[in-house]
Amino acid sequence: MVMVSRTQEQIYSRRAVASENLLIAILAVTAGLAFTDRIGMVFVFSRIQEEFGLNHSDLGLLMAPTAVTWAIASIGLTYLSDWLGGRPKQIIVACVILFSLATGAMGLARNFTDMMWLRAIIGLAAGPVIPLVQSVVARSSSPHRIGRNMGIIIGGVTICSAAIAPALMNGLEAVAGWRVTFFAVGLPGVALGGILYILLGSDERDESGETRPMTIRMVSELFSYRNFLVALGGAALAMGNNIAFSSFLPIFLEHQVRLAPVELTTLLVVKGLAATAGTVLAPTLSDRFSRRGCLIVATAFLTLVPVALIFSAQNHLFLIPAIFAMLMSSGTIALMTFIIPGASVPLRLRTTAFGMLVAFGEITGAFLAPPLAGVLADRFGLPAAMWCASALALGAMIAATLYREPPRTDQPAH
Repeated sequence: MVMVSRTQEQIYSRRAVASENLLIAILAVTAGLAFTDRIGMVFVFSRIQEEFGLNHSDLGLLMAPTAVTWAIASIGLTYLSDWLGGRPKQIIVACVILFSLATGAMGLARNFTDMMWLRAIIGLAAGPVIPLVQSVVARSSSPHRIGRNMGIIIGGVTICSAAIAPALMNGLEAVAGWRVTFFAVGLPGVALGGILYILLGSDERDESGETRPMTIRMVSELFSYRNFLVALGGAALAMGNNIAFSSFLPIFLEHQVRLAPVELTTLLVVKGLAATAGTVLAPTLSDRFSRRGCLIVATAFLTLVPVALIFSAQNHLFLIPAIFAMLMSSGTIALMTFIIPGASVPLRLRTTAFGMLVAFGEITGAFLAPPLAGVLADRFGLPAAMWCASALALGAMIAATLYREPPRTDQPAH
């Protein structure tokens, strides 16, 4: 018998943790880039609006095709991954390269129609990336770090799309114009695809039985889990809030709060950093305390964020509670769509569950909310878009109260 010393075991343990941390970091960047390529247009929309003669409703419409194709790809390609026995590597790599090329091509758009088609392609390629990444995280994480690691993925989404993107894209746009900005944002994804191809390893089929090829009957089993059913409604409301709020925040701050360009960029970066901290804070706390309780608190603060911003138009001091509310609310998506549902269904159904939740949230909330907010903004003024986001967050808070506390073991909760 080969004996392994305690020191060797500690070395192996440290190496395993370091390997896990590296994987989580790269996957967080991947998820962040996917969402940045989706939402980054809003940071330069004022210039696009001037060149193409667009209004607030047009901004909402430009977000809509991405939501539809994002939903289709989320359910279709995550199901394909589970049907193949849990092998997401090739799908992730291909999707990252494709959405990066499509984002770069936005700089070549000649008119509104070209942008609509390219936005649809971005959604088709980027849609499955986050649920597939979260599936890899759930399989690769130590049991006591699942909540934290899944929160870090959403933190990567937030820091890339809400902190780095506004500073980078606004800066590039000021120097080189919005077309060059899209080229620059799309380029890193091509290199990232090569890194992922190496990092994700052989991507062999799991023969344990937990990830055997999927059937329609197995997928229908998801609907027997209460938390999954609640998550469908919660995801639609939370994602509708997220996309509507993110779409109109820069233009609201510019035209309603009347921030100067430097002030606007600074605030967006601070907001992004606070939101990033929040996406890790709430899931990490949920590893120690009630996941349901943490979600209810997060959604309550989510309801208050747009309200505080509306009042900041009269008094900029309200920006302080708005930033604090962002910090406290930013774990909503991770808990609502991934962590609680992921702990409530069997491992073999987890990737498909993530894909279905993202798809349903996209095709309902994320597809309908931005155009609705745009129409309301054109009719009643930009504050109406913020009230729309707040109402969706209130619905998400109600949904959060309907969850049952998920188990802390591998046994799913009905």
